[in-house]
Amino acid sequence: MRLATLFIIGIATSLSAQAQPGWLKVGPDMPFKVFYSVWFTDADNGVAVGDTGMIRITTDGGGNWRTVPSGTQARLNRVRFTSKTLGFAAGNDGVLLRTRDGGNSWSKIDTKQTGVIYDVIFFDESNGMIGGYAGLCKTTSDSGRTWTNRDIGFGPNNVYSFTFLNTKKGWACGNAGNVGRTTNGGLTWQGQNSGKPGTLYSISFGNDSSGTIVGIGGLILHSTNGGRNWAVQFADVPLSSYTLNEVQHIDANRAYIAGWYGLILFTTNGGAKWSVQDVPSQSFLESVYFLDAQKGFAVGWDGLIIKTVSSGLLSADPARQPALFSLSKLYPNPVSLAKNSIVSVDFRLEEAGDVKLTAWNALGREVASVAEGFYEAGAWTVRWQPGDLPSGAYYLRLQTASGTAVQTVRLIR
Repeated sequence: MRLATLFIIGIATSLSAQAQPGWLKVGPDMPFKVFYSVWFTDADNGVAVGDTGMIRITTDGGGNWRTVPSGTQARLNRVRFTSKTLGFAAGNDGVLLRTRDGGNSWSKIDTKQTGVIYDVIFFDESNGMIGGYAGLCKTTSDSGRTWTNRDIGFGPNNVYSFTFLNTKKGWACGNAGNVGRTTNGGLTWQGQNSGKPGTLYSISFGNDSSGTIVGIGGLILHSTNGGRNWAVQFADVPLSSYTLNEVQHIDANRAYIAGWYGLILFTTNGGAKWSVQDVPSQSFLESVYFLDAQKGFAVGWDGLIIKTVSSGLLSADPARQPALFSLSKLYPNPVSLAKNSIVSVDFRLEEAGDVKLTAWNALGREVASVAEGFYEAGAWTVRWQPGDLPSGAYYLRLQTASGTAVQTVRLIR
């Protein structure tokens, strides 16, 4: 293998043809505010909820947001909609809110609870469920006028997340590695063994068989048999210092995860490979929601709201892995800038030719020229020292006469 060693400190310049990152920031900055959940009923209409009873809605796909009264100062942990107009938000102090006009106005539902409600799901106007602190699981069949306790089998441990494929079949997860399954809309539950004792924050299934759980310490669990067995999965980056807050399946193979430090992971093969996507912020992400395979939103700390219309991928990426060359490996990834580390970049050329390898940030600006010139066919490794670049996600972009390939490196101080 040939080895070309280049130590080049980044210089910020504009790209001649700016490609857009897969995720874009939308909405105004809101320092010291946190959004914990987001939901869109269509491409235009969405709701984000958060601390101190904060509810913000958009009617133009996230371009503009306005605050609507919630009637509470309690932190709101979850928002879900049953239809375009009917939605529910749940939070601390037993708070449960309902809207019948798409989020423009909200009214309280008496849950007879004082503890935290972490999740809520309604199947229609009448039938719904809440889950929360210390094993809380209650169902209603009369629009929340009365509630019935259900034994979910978690003991004193919190219920953090529900997921349902239809009005009958669903799963839940929570503290101490607890997982439960129901086939009758939450009236009764059967325990499932996750195999891990940690905190499980979110669960999602793409079909009857394929499901994913995420939680503290970067834990990703996947099942291929409806939750009877779970196996640990790994991502492109070490995740032990991350908390993963929410997972959403698009189908059995495609899913997204949102977590700390602006982390979004995605898979297209049922979690056999989880890849990092580029996000224009390092703020913690609490929630991710996709309308379809292309359109998605994520929210988190400092009032962060981000949006993608390209599955989170580069919008200018028609030749991501051309046949005549490949950008195969970056290591270490992420790289600790505190150690003044070097990023090694492997690429392969099937034919000799001119190569340009550059690094650029999530705003579409080139920050470093890593390698440029004529290279013979074969495998090459070049080395890049990021220097004093700020923490965040960066693109390494390999250009040849055959096209362009892009991979992501995360710099962490």
